[in-house]
Amino acid sequence: VEEEIQLTRLHFTIDEKTGVATIFWNEPKKLNRLTVSLIMELQIVLEQCKRDPRVKALLWTGAGTAFSCGADFGDPSMVVDQEIVEGYNKAGKGSMPIAEGASDIALKGLVMQMMGLEKPSICACNGLAVGGSANFVLLLHDFVLCAPEAKFK
Repeated sequence: VEEEIQLTRLHFTIDEKTGVATIFWNEPKKLNRLTVSLIMELQIVLEQCKRDPRVKALLWTGAGTAFSCGADFGDPSMVVDQEIVEGYNKAGKGSMPIAEGASDIALKGLVMQMMGLEKPSICACNGLAVGGSANFVLLLHDFVLCAPEAKFK
């Protein structure tokens, strides 16, 4: 039995037989760009995986030919409800900017959640990973698998 959840920029499945949650960065036409909304969705999925007893391990990958082309600072749009964002921030699980009104460009909130993850995390890099997404692939997982097409910049 598999449960599927489609967010705006992530596709998330839980295979109940294996206990593996697979998280696809799912905006292949834009090379799975790292946006404010994607970061918030990543935090929501991480929280779900932490709390769900069916999830024994996490597998991350990018849809299409790239894992992620990196940050898109030109897209400040937030597709996650503002009340949810504020709740995560208030609980200390959302973005953690260095100053009020600044962006969390260091992704401290996401990094802190990943570092506190008590379930194995595996990243399957299927192509290009640039900037912050390269750091996400290489630094935040227990195991990293790279396709021959994987490139880091």
